Amino acid sequence: MIINVNEHHISTGTKNHCYKCPIALAIRDMMENDEFVECGKSFIFIDKVHYDLLKEVSDFIRNFDREVPKEELIKPFSFELDYEYGIK
Repeated sequence: MIINVNEHHISTGTKNHCYKCPIALAIRDMMENDEFVECGKSFIFIDKVHYDLLKEVSDFIRNFDREVPKEELIKPFSFELDYEYGIK
């Protein structure tokens, strides 16, 4: 599935919060049901299933959490996640 992290996810995301970061918000927006989504610096859990993150996603999370100026590195982007169950 393609995950699209948009400006809304970035502006409403919470730094250093594994359930409310822009990546978790973007994934949750794609879900049909209210699946549990938790993001770490290098992984995602969706309903207790572990997925490793691509380097570009890990870099985004690190930059977002470090408060790098948005205009420099925090921009909307898309990435592929190997997950198909419960997609809208």
